[in-house]
Amino acid sequence: MDVHEHEAATGCRFSWNIWPPTRAEAQQIELPLGCMYTPLRDCTHLQLVEYEPVRCRASGCVLNPFCAVDFRNKSWTCPFSLQRNSFPSHYAAHISEQNLPAELLYPTIEYILPPSLSLPSSAAAAAATATAAGTQLLPPPLFVLVLDTCIIEEEVEQLKDSLLQALALMPSDAMICLISFGAMCMLHEIADPSEYNKVHVFHGSRELSSASIQQQLGLSPGSSFAAPRSGGTTTRHPLVPAAAARFIQPVGECEAKVSFILENLSKDYWPVPADSRSVLLGVNWWSFVCSVPEVLLGSAPAFTSFVSLCKQAKAVHGLGVVRCGCVGGKLLASATVPHPLVHWGSVYNGAWTGVCVVVVLFVGSCNACTSLVSSSVCAFLFSPLLPASMCFGAFQQTIVDLPLAESIRHHLDLQKDNQNARFVQKALKFYTSLANRAVRAGCAVDIFACSLDQVGLYEMKVMPEKSGGCVVMSDSFSLNVYKDSLKKFLETDSTGFLKMGFNAKMEVLCSKEFKVCGAIGPCTSTGKKGAQVSDLTVGEGASCEWQAAAMDKETTIAFYFEVTNQHVSNLPPGKQSFLQFQTSYLHPSGRRRLRVTTLSYRFADQSPLDIAPGFDQEAAAVLMARLAVFKTETEDSLDVLRWLDRKLIRLVSRFADYQKDDPNSFHLSTEFAIYPQFMYHLRRSHFLQTFNASPDETAYYRSVLLRASVMNALVMIQPALLSYSLNQQGPPQPVLLDAQALKPDVILLLDSFFHVVVWHGELIHQWREQGYHNLPEYENLRQLLQAPVDDASVVLGDRFPAPKYVQCNSGGSQARFLLAKVNPSTSYVNSGAAQPLGLTEGGEAFINTDDVSLKVFMEHLIKLAVQS
Repeated sequence: MDVHEHEAATGCRFSWNIWPPTRAEAQQIELPLGCMYTPLRDCTHLQLVEYEPVRCRASGCVLNPFCAVDFRNKSWTCPFSLQRNSFPSHYAAHISEQNLPAELLYPTIEYILPPSLSLPSSAAAAAATATAAGTQLLPPPLFVLVLDTCIIEEEVEQLKDSLLQALALMPSDAMICLISFGAMCMLHEIADPSEYNKVHVFHGSRELSSASIQQQLGLSPGSSFAAPRSGGTTTRHPLVPAAAARFIQPVGECEAKVSFILENLSKDYWPVPADSRSVLLGVNWWSFVCSVPEVLLGSAPAFTSFVSLCKQAKAVHGLGVVRCGCVGGKLLASATVPHPLVHWGSVYNGAWTGVCVVVVLFVGSCNACTSLVSSSVCAFLFSPLLPASMCFGAFQQTIVDLPLAESIRHHLDLQKDNQNARFVQKALKFYTSLANRAVRAGCAVDIFACSLDQVGLYEMKVMPEKSGGCVVMSDSFSLNVYKDSLKKFLETDSTGFLKMGFNAKMEVLCSKEFKVCGAIGPCTSTGKKGAQVSDLTVGEGASCEWQAAAMDKETTIAFYFEVTNQHVSNLPPGKQSFLQFQTSYLHPSGRRRLRVTTLSYRFADQSPLDIAPGFDQEAAAVLMARLAVFKTETEDSLDVLRWLDRKLIRLVSRFADYQKDDPNSFHLSTEFAIYPQFMYHLRRSHFLQTFNASPDETAYYRSVLLRASVMNALVMIQPALLSYSLNQQGPPQPVLLDAQALKPDVILLLDSFFHVVVWHGELIHQWREQGYHNLPEYENLRQLLQAPVDDASVVLGDRFPAPKYVQCNSGGSQARFLLAKVNPSTSYVNSGAAQPLGLTEGGEAFINTDDVSLKVFMEHLIKLAVQS
């Protein structure tokens, strides 16, 4: 089966589809044995069945097409443990060679588990209540919207407009909670039907105890389930305590009230000194956070903890500057960047402090309700973290000091450990601990950073990466990058449910010939041990199970394996390996589902010629890219580049045909031909090159790569380039990503995933400027100009995060987005003289760069590969 067809059926792509038979052979192939797995992919012929899976008593393996079935004795043999298992009575009564269950026919199957398996036993009473009420078993997703009001007026209006549109996009049963913050933190009662906005305001001038929070919110220890104080009627799920109904409501019930609050939202006008970033009235919020479990958990039921969380979040707002909103299961926080005409201090007023506190509080409150509520923290950010609580000692989430004279850290500061990078290590440690709390609570953290300046994404990215959340970065709340991404984030399927899964756990089962080393992607290891766990750790390793608080249809995890078999004689009959992924997740409908994907691969003979045909160079390139990005967290980028080079040289040296010391005899088979090209572009990409990029930008690019599918990741590594011309017939032609493609009479469409660029050649640009396309006799020119725009709109509407759309022409400033990506086959290095940027000479574009071309790169690679 073709690798693309196999991926469509299973959601999985391996770097090697024929496996080395021994550990020694696996070490000689140089590239890792791994796979890219998309757990929630819309697979072809995906079977949905509503009953419990049949499992092996010994290994836990689910019945699959690779099980040997004894129809006479009504039993089956597990390919992992080789143990014989009897079919349940309802299977045994009907199974035959002509009547096979779906599990024995399809490699991927999804079980909709019975209600009794969707909740823990401790929630049996609540489940009975929900069933009796005729509602769905579990509450719908909860979104907590956190809104920063320390923002210029123009950005406030754009943020309000986008959130109002988001409310209309959300499913009517999705639950929301709304929090806003500035110099004060305000928790809004969204169940109050009156025209007044009832809020609970927390001041940050003193430390808030658990008792004071409970008292202000009207939640004494014995009244956690008290009815809302407002006189209006509230609607809530049976599993949601009455005390929470004041702050948590389905969108369909509170949309009018929340819209009213958002429409009256305004900028925070707390005074700020002109020569410094503002210091809000801060408290020792960390000690306050430590009291959260006591306040939220106590003896109250699980979901009550969440309610307490919201209240604590308000208190947190008092610590800093945060405006929060809770919607259907996700916590969204928003912060803003300074306007040129506004004092920087008014922008850098510690908004992140409030956001972090809100996140911490929300996470803490979710610790008791992980199994009951699907939740996610979505932060809309604009300002960097400030030492708002310096009076209480080191402020762990700070990334920049108060004086405006001190600039925010850049890559050079991080490399040289300069003074303005002194907060980084403490912040990284703090956010890692916060991310671990989010993971334990089953709460995803989503970040929407919309600012021209850095907001601290470099330090905070560990939270979405570990919890399964997403990251979106834009220059403003007004741009389509942010607005379209938010719409895509809340997109629903044909049945009206969000295209997401929550509280997911992925378990890997391996046959005894190999073990799992770890995973790289938006997930966290649970530390579950087993015989299939390797001593070699890669990424999130030392476990056979991983968890993610949220997943979408494109979330892809990279798994790495190690062949442990020592001798070919130890291989089983048929020389087949077996692998099974079991992904359990909570569907937005309130039912838990289990998706099972079972795979089998052949072991090769002891010859590289047998392994080579099974090489998937696309999957291998993405697996290496993820591994390289992971290594940059602890190693210098230059060392990572050298490591990539060594791996590439050894790979081609082993699998290419050549005569030693004769570069002209070098030949690489089609299975490996494009892989060096992928590595060339990976070396030049933003993932490994930090020049002319801020730490936040680099963190954003890497974070998106770590959750992207194979095809999307390949577009990031080596962008796609299409050519449109009056001289060609039919659809646009794919062309090499090379400077020679930049001709004066063509239009180019570049898709680099983060940017979609329409570039007009010099001649096309002149025709367009003179208005020829508006004349009836030049209808073909009008169609030529419109074709790439239509194709670009398709890409823009289908991608998350939404890319930035750029339209430019030869010699224009925006053409840099294209010139930076193409192979500089014609540059001043080989032309003898520098040329004006983007202009052409003899039909070829000159790229003024010191980067080596792909040709020079391949020449050096071949020379090193063939040498003795």
